[in-house]
Amino acid sequence: MTALLLFSLGKSFSQTCVSLDCAAAHTGVVTNTTALTDQPGNDIGGACFASPPATYRQVFWEFFFSTGGTFAQTFTPTLADGLDLDWSFLSIGTTAPSVVCPVTGAQAPGGWAVLDCSNANTANVATGPGTTDGSGTHIIPTIAGHYYAIAIVVSQSINSQFDIGIPTLDNGGGPVALTGANCPSTILPVKLSSFTSSVNNCVVNLNWTALSESDFKDYEVQYSNDGASFHTIADIAASNPNTNENYSYQHTNPQQGKLFYRLKMVDLDGHVEYSKTIAMKLDCSKAQTLVYPNPVIDILNVNITNLQGVMTAKLFDNNGKLIYTGKMMSGSNTINMSTCPKGMYLLQLIGNDGVQNMKIAK
Repeated sequence: MTALLLFSLGKSFSQTCVSLDCAAAHTGVVTNTTALTDQPGNDIGGACFASPPATYRQVFWEFFFSTGGTFAQTFTPTLADGLDLDWSFLSIGTTAPSVVCPVTGAQAPGGWAVLDCSNANTANVATGPGTTDGSGTHIIPTIAGHYYAIAIVVSQSINSQFDIGIPTLDNGGGPVALTGANCPSTILPVKLSSFTSSVNNCVVNLNWTALSESDFKDYEVQYSNDGASFHTIADIAASNPNTNENYSYQHTNPQQGKLFYRLKMVDLDGHVEYSKTIAMKLDCSKAQTLVYPNPVIDILNVNITNLQGVMTAKLFDNNGKLIYTGKMMSGSNTINMSTCPKGMYLLQLIGNDGVQNMKIAK
């Protein structure tokens, strides 16, 4: 079983409830509680501490799907500033939970059940499910096919830092790190209906449409020249409408050659999901063409930039018969296909840079 290598560095949160999604290792999680109040909303993070309502400042949630065995994970304060970490371990049965904040008692049939917890009141001491701390020894059995959650609770008004260890399950053969198969799916409060790109004068135009948004934060436009290492080039705030919303971004100085674009979509609870990746090739020393609409109804537009001289356009029907030939200049050009029957066509553009072949549907 391959380890789930989900390490994050230096996270800082100012929300009372923070979802870390799937149980995984996190390094340098920063508590930020001095501006927060006790008893945040209806979240059940402090369900097994004190008499109700439990008082705490901040809770960090993790979730996982068990394949059976005893669960273990450590939470370790990394600054000698008196941070005391408490935790709760909960089960929700075989129904996948909502991996969102706040975590309430009614997120699935039967709700959450508290199985174990620790409120040892020991500062600067590592704690967690499967460990021995000031509140005793915690052996956490799980049932294969069931979903679980861990709440890491900060009750102090303190800005501090802690590390979260690699989560493991032990079926008798020793602890094994959780993998992506142990992650419950996260559903973001946004759905894209389209994400497209076009090029005009060597500017890459990215356009996308959200069907709906609710409690959604932003879109990070990410770019790569190898399809593996992406970096953010823009941050577009979400409008959070109840109906379709259109967004666009222009990448004005892209690197020539292979280009890859994607959207990193982030909601208010810190959940992340990625769009499909758009792959394209850009060479601004050559003429760039944009042909639309495709499928065509009557007029086919052929926009050409960076063209030196003229291009010859040839249109062939599905049988390979030449049905149109003409000259194309830099700028906007059109081909009238209103009398062409429905079917597939081949548009051939011949210029000094070579030949471009494009399939056109009608």
